[in-house]
Amino acid sequence: VGALFLITFGTMFFGFLISHRIFGPVVPIVKHINKLSEGIFSEKIHLRKGDELEEIANALNKLTEKLNQH
Repeated sequence: VGALFLITFGTMFFGFLISHRIFGPVVPIVKHINKLSEGIFSEKIHLRKGDELEEIANALNKLTEKLNQH
């Protein structure tokens, strides 16, 4: 019973870590897009280096800069 609990808990914890690593960056990107839709062009997205969605964040930051200039 103890080993089963450890395996179950370990699997859940590992799943949480993986899902946070994958979906964690989505939240700031969605918030940034919502701010852009409200006309707020002064903020940038800050993600961890090497993040899977870093290219999307960088592209949105460039878009924000251009919108802020106009």
